Amino acid sequence: MTNDKEEFDFNEVPSGWALCAGTDCPKAAACLRHLAYCHIPHDKATAMCVMPWAQTGRECRFFAPAEKVLFARGFEQLIRRLHSRDARHDLRIALSDYLGSKGTYDRYKKGMRWLTPEQQQWIITFLQPYGFEEEMPFDEYKESYAFPATPST
Repeated sequence: MTNDKEEFDFNEVPSGWALCAGTDCPKAAACLRHLAYCHIPHDKATAMCVMPWAQTGRECRFFAPAEKVLFARGFEQLIRRLHSRDARHDLRIALSDYLGSKGTYDRYKKGMRWLTPEQQQWIITFLQPYGFEEEMPFDEYKESYAFPATPST
């Protein structure tokens, strides 16, 4: 976990993502939900919160580790470095399927959406049979908190 809480940008918290005010929780210092709660802007009057009784002992099913990961965006340069037209075509088809649609593929390719570490690894693994072995193949990188989906109630 990053101790420098000044780095936290509340604007990155997904809309409707549950926060946690549980200061007496043993995992509060390492929890992204609590970190986000501690950075609510004063002009925000309401927020979705995890209820205190969600914690049982030292466990909470809503716990989200406050760890930064490396996000990437854009892979237009990566596509230009693929020498095989077949590889470019195969990548477009496979990524459109993997990401959900051709439109979603285009938004990721142009850097309009950030790729998670898992998505980055999928792309790199897919490209290995084509001889692509570059370490940092994406157009831009940023380190930021990963906000997992909130479990259902």
